[in-house]
Amino acid sequence: MKYDFTSIMNRHGKDAIAVDSVGQMNGFAPEAPISRQDLATLLFRYMEQQGVDVTVSDGFAFADEEQIAEYARQAMYALHQLGVVQGVDGDNAAPQANATRAQTAAMLHRLLNALGTEA
Repeated sequence: MKYDFTSIMNRHGKDAIAVDSVGQMNGFAPEAPISRQDLATLLFRYMEQQGVDVTVSDGFAFADEEQIAEYARQAMYALHQLGVVQGVDGDNAAPQANATRAQTAAMLHRLLNALGTEA
């Protein structure tokens, strides 16, 4: 999937390109809370922009996977396979719940480790 980042870069700068329209009906919303599935999508898009190849294999381990939005499925699956996205309260993804600061920090830490970067 290709994204047109020209307008978002003109409005918010280079750092905003990965988050344009993630889960938002009206586009970029830098002050809005972020859901777990949107955070996964943002991290996945970052990986794509960095040229990281993440192939998603069959099988998924979350009991509530039907609650994952279509746009976020590939990201949630891929990041789960890398160990970046883990379940809450057992085997639930809680994709539409807002990500806490602790969850965000943990996901970033696990992403850096998965990419071979010191965290």
